Amino acid sequence: MQYNFDFNGLLMPRRISFPMPDNLSIEAGMVNFAKLGLYSSILKQIEIYKRMDDDGMESGCPVSMLGTPVFSDITIESISNNQLSIKIDTALIVIDQIKNIGRTIVNGRSGSVKEYYALGDYDITLSGSITDENPTKYPLEQMRILRQLVELPESLKVNSPFLSLFDIFNVVVYQFKFDQKPASQNRQFFEIKMYSDTPVELEKVN
Repeated sequence: MQYNFDFNGLLMPRRISFPMPDNLSIEAGMVNFAKLGLYSSILKQIEIYKRMDDDGMESGCPVSMLGTPVFSDITIESISNNQLSIKIDTALIVIDQIKNIGRTIVNGRSGSVKEYYALGDYDITLSGSITDENPTKYPLEQMRILRQLVELPESLKVNSPFLSLFDIFNVVVYQFKFDQKPASQNRQFFEIKMYSDTPVELEKVN
């Protein structure tokens, strides 16, 4: 069996071909640990890409760039410009909500009298990273799009299986953070905080 593997700049951009043995036999005293480590890394990358093709395409289950199953990706899109959008499959979502409840203190009575008004907005924290396939390349274009989206002075459309459980399809960004981490040349980490939003349709009154 013959496999092609793209180093993607690990040593220098080049495509190589090598045979894939059924069993890797190593004789004592003949091990070159540097070559063995590189060979193992190549085998691991092939396993990941094969899993992305087989599991992602045949089973219908989305697979991330790391070869792991994606349980809930998210797509963020501008309402005013449908060409401005980004899909993120390496993100975690946390949802908080506070009920709007009024409390009244009554003399001589322990506790308070509660009056329920309504549910508040969902407070959503979206965190994760955007990643370029090339391990030495920064995801410049994706970062440019994501920055434009979070800086827009408008509500954004979101499409996420997890958020749809809470009937959240529009959000307003109120805070965002982009941080760098060591040994992450091709990854940009982020944390975006948003409120759920319900579009209001205005009717003209004659």
